[in-house]
Formats: sequence, structure tokens, C-alpha cells
Amino acid sequence: MSNTLRKSLLASTIFVGIAGMASPAFAQAVPVEADAVQEEVAADDSQEITVTGSLIKNPNLERSAPVNVTSSDEIELLQSNVAEEILREIPGVVPSIGSAVNNGNGGASFVNLRGLGANRNIVLLDGVRIVPSGLAGIFDLNNVPLALIERVDVLTGGASTTYGADAITGVVNFITKNDFAGIELSASEQITEQGDGNVFRTDATIGASFDDGRGNAVFSIGYQESDAVFQGGRDVSLTTIETFSGTAIGSGTSVPSRFSVPGRGTLQINPASGALVPTFATFNFNPFNVFQTPFERFNTYGAANYEVSDALEFYTRGLFSKQTVSTIIAPSGAFGISVQIPLSNPFLPLAARNEFCARNDSNPAVPGVQTLTPAQCAAAAAATNPSDPNFREITTSLFRRSVEAGPRTSSFTTTLFDYRAGVRGGLTDTIDWDLFGAYGESENQQTIGGYFTNSRVRQSLRATNATTCLDTSNGCVPANFFGPSGSISPDAVGFIVQESSSFVRSSLAQVRGTVSGDFGVSSPLADEPIAFAVGGEYRNYQASQGSDSLARSGDLGGAGGATPAIDGGYDVREALGELVVPLITDRPFFESLTFEAGARYSDYLVDAPGNPGYDTFTYKAGGSWKPVSGITVRGNYARAVRAPNIAELFSPVNTGLTNLGVDPCATFRTNGTRLRAPLTG
Repeated sequence: MSNTLRKSLLASTIFVGIAGMASPAFAQAVPVEADAVQEEVAADDSQEITVTGSLIKNPNLERSAPVNVTSSDEIELLQSNVAEEILREIPGVVPSIGSAVNNGNGGASFVNLRGLGANRNIVLLDGVRIVPSGLAGIFDLNNVPLALIERVDVLTGGASTTYGADAITGVVNFITKNDFAGIELSASEQITEQGDGNVFRTDATIGASFDDGRGNAVFSIGYQESDAVFQGGRDVSLTTIETFSGTAIGSGTSVPSRFSVPGRGTLQINPASGALVPTFATFNFNPFNVFQTPFERFNTYGAANYEVSDALEFYTRGLFSKQTVSTIIAPSGAFGISVQIPLSNPFLPLAARNEFCARNDSNPAVPGVQTLTPAQCAAAAAATNPSDPNFREITTSLFRRSVEAGPRTSSFTTTLFDYRAGVRGGLTDTIDWDLFGAYGESENQQTIGGYFTNSRVRQSLRATNATTCLDTSNGCVPANFFGPSGSISPDAVGFIVQESSSFVRSSLAQVRGTVSGDFGVSSPLADEPIAFAVGGEYRNYQASQGSDSLARSGDLGGAGGATPAIDGGYDVREALGELVVPLITDRPFFESLTFEAGARYSDYLVDAPGNPGYDTFTYKAGGSWKPVSGITVRGNYARAVRAPNIAELFSPVNTGLTNLGVDPCATFRTNGTRLRAPLTG
């Protein structure tokens, strides 16, 4: 939802709780300092400690990279319904795919740190990856169980040494409540001041500790439903604004139709006179689009842990989510596709036919513009059989919006589950170990409707009477592309418009083992001991994309290209190590001085013929200096290497859409002025 809409939300919340739960208030939340959260966590030794940006669990150690922390109280104050909304106000986060993105939304929400792409940062749940939502290996934020989130840590610095190649621009870590006891029921209803965009959400959470506090179990279930907010429902968005110039414009794929005419450019048909004239009406697509996408979600989350002894603890966690995101965009159409039109087409007006005859280029034997005499044109208009020597067809580009078919709709249904189980304990009083395995799967099903098919548009134009096409296959119905809005009959719309479906499946299997703690020794000038972490990790990624024959063909008008079949995967084996050395504490001008370093070796093996592979080595070195309380100087140097994802490794060459305003290879602008010097070899 846009900033303006979000600020105008009116919300009401019903909240019932046990175990000291607080009622919500409405105010602008201010992120708390990471140090304050670390002190709070350190004060309660019964909690499992998660430190974002490091595998060393001592929260009292100063780090070279600051972490922005949003607590559960602030999440409650923000009244956010999905995780993507929580992250919008955090410095370093730029807008990404979410509920406010309509055209281009694939049914998921992402976070984009530093504007370098959602595929260059990582999202974790309790410091662990969750199965990604698609081919690019990005986690869908819609699956985060907000009802059990204790805090959100955001590190907008390189974290590849700690988490791997996909953490170049940073990490977002959602920390859950691991000691929840009681019952919490919540329900909220939100609506905009215009009376639309209703959002309903309810959550129920129950948890308890048992066996004298040695174990804890929690289960949460939630449901959410959001209604659309149409751009046509706001005065500010009634008109299409061109991205680069800021002026009001419309789409050239419009109603009435536009046709290319050799020597005259693209002309628009005037339904009143039947003549081809300069463009006089563009298409305003804004009112059909939405500010807030319709959304429905059902999610469950469960976790448990049990301490067998002081040196051994078992833990597990599982989540399931099913969600449907719907997008609604302006009607489909023929977006400048090449078509052939018989001069005897029953719907072709006389004036337009004469214009085409005067500039006919349908004779491939003679290059250039061919002129048909009035007699030849009249003879062609009467020739209804392709075998007739007078039969002629003109070749032109057609631009026509399919307003008769209504808007294009896409429904994305995503089902995800992810399960994790592990065991941890202590080797000594100061050294711990942790070993876990996790497996998850995600499936996204897309169903789209309201799209013209380019091949059937071409087929419906090749007609010499109003009831049958020259090619009668598939029950072809001739269509009138030469009239005003509504000229294409319902039968013709039923023939041209087709539905299509596709899917994306992905899975992630992972195992990680770490040993962390301290050496029991410290610098002569420091109080905290030298801390370390070493470990190994294995991950297996698999993903595939499939679609029906229509989606694979790229025949859908305005669908952005074909949806090819993709199937691939890769393994990665990694070894890592970290070190934090407190050098000086509680000395004049050195309240603290800390050095840290880390390294990670990664070995990749791609599931492809010949089993190609590659390895990378990343490292970091940094430190922090606090001369006096309230002032901290931090700095670090890191090397990061981003590994390609499955989409980049296995996608075939495909023609799709781009948002480039200028062709990077162009030398001249469309008005003839020079754009740049010619590119040379």
C-alpha cells in the first residue's frame, strides 16, 4: 500500500492475553538500539541467544557492523499485517515487491537492502534459512509468523562470511519467542478513510513450559484477508503519469485500434468515418490497476524445545503457510503484433481500405510501397476466396486494447512448509555445540485470465465474411477490430481470450553444525574473553518451473513473454570460522576496543551435465572503538562473492519486458538527435 494510503488507515484491535501481555497503542515506532536488546537477552540466561551478523552467541561483545532492531512492542504499535510492512521504514531498505506492487507481483513479498536487489540479501528465521519461494532463491516474507516474532534484526552490511553468498547487502533476521507461555488471541480490522481496502487479521497462540521449565512448546495459527484498493478510486491516480517526464500520458495500445501504414507511420481508425487518422485517443490504464492487491493467508507455526540435561537440549520448529495473492491490471490486447487483413474483410471500412490500397506493401516480389489502383482495390474488396487472383491481404501492425474482455487477472497460490530439528549442548562451561537439519518445500501456482492470444487475433482478422474465418480451426469467430469500444462481439471475445496456468516449485535441504564459545583467556587490558565460532554447512537447492502450452508459447498478449520450462539445482558445502577479540575495556578513552575477523570457504556443485562446480573464499576483518559512552566508531573490510541462483544457471534465452527508458545500444533518439557516440567493436 502507498504511504498516503497507509497513513490514512483506521484500525481497531481486540486483544486478550495471559502472562503479562500488553494492550496496543497507536504511535510511530522508533527502532531501539541493538546494544539494549543484547543487554536484555544477556540478562536472561534461560533464552536461546541469537546474535545477528555472527555465529558467536555472546551478546556482550561489540561488533563492527551495527544492527537495527525492531521489537515486538513496536511491531504491535505499527499494526503491520505482513513482514514486508515492518521493514519499510528501516534505513537502507528500499521499496520492493509487496502488497503495494500490482503489475509485476508474482504472489510474494521481498525485502531489498540498499537497492541492490532482493537476490543480494538474505532473510532468516532465528538465524536459519527458510525454503525460498522461487527460482531466484528469495524467501517470501508473507510466510513469516508475525504473531510469534520477538524482534527483527536488520544488518545492512556485508554478511557473506557469516551466512553465505546471498548476504552481500545484508541480512534480515526474524527472531521468534522461544519461551512463550500463556494464551494470546488477537483480531484486527483495518479500513482506509475512503471506506475501501478492508484488512482483517486474526491470530491465536498458545504456549506452555513444562517439567519445571526444562521444556517449552508453542503453537500459533493465523488468518488474514485483504481487499483491493483500486487506483480508479483515488483522484490522484486517475490519470497515467509517464515515469521519466512526469507528464500525463496514455498507452498507444488503445481503443479505437491503431495500424501501421507504410510511409505514414501509425494511424488510428476513426469509427465514425472509417478513416485512418493521426492518433487522437490513447488508453488510460490507471483506473484498472490496484494500490493494494487482494490477499488471503492461512498460516500455522509450532516450536518446542526440551533440556534433557545441562549439557543436552533437543529442539524443533515447523511452519506451514497457504496464501493467495491476486493482481488486477488493465485489459490485454494486441500490442503492436504483425497481422494480415484481407481487403475483403467485412468489417474493414471503405476509407481505411482505400488508405491501405494506396500504400499496400503486401506483394513480397516487389520491395517497397506498392500502390493499388481504385479498380484493383475494388476487385480485392470483392475477392473472398484466397485462390481468386484478385484476392489481396495487407500486412500491418495492430495496436488494440481488449476492453471487451475486461481486466487481466492473475491468481498466485503459494503453499509452503519448512521443518527444522536439532540438538545442542555444552562441551565445557564456555564452549557450546549446535547441530540441526531442515527441509522445506514451496509451490506457487499461477492462473491468469482475460488475455488475448496473438495467434487467435491474427486468425480472427483473416476473414472475408462476418461468420467464418479463412482458418476455421478451434471454432474461429471473426472479430471487428475497426469499431469503437464494444465492437468485438462476445463470441469473438470467447474465441480470442484464453486462460493459462504455470507453477514454480522449490526445495531446500540443509544441515549445519557449529562449535562456539570462548577460549577462557582474554587480553591483559580487557574483561571479556576471546570468543570464536567454527562450523560446517551443507545446502541443497532444487527448483523447477512448468507451464501449459499456451504459457510456454509466449502467445498471450501483454503477458511479458513466454514461461519456459526450467529444472535445476545445486549443492554447496561450506566451512567457516569467526573470531572476536576484545582488546581493551574500561580504560581512559577506551571504554572498549574490539577486533573481529571471519572467513568462509564454499564449494558449489551444479546439477548439470558434467557436474560443473566452483569454489569461493570470503572473509572479513573489522573492529569497533568506543572512546566514551555514547560514541562508537566502527569499521570493517569484507570480501563477498555472490553465487548464481537457479534462475541464472538454468533459464533459457527468452524475450521479456524491460523498464529501460532508452535502448542502451541506441545511437539516436526517436526525434533524430544524437544520443551518444556510435558504439564500436
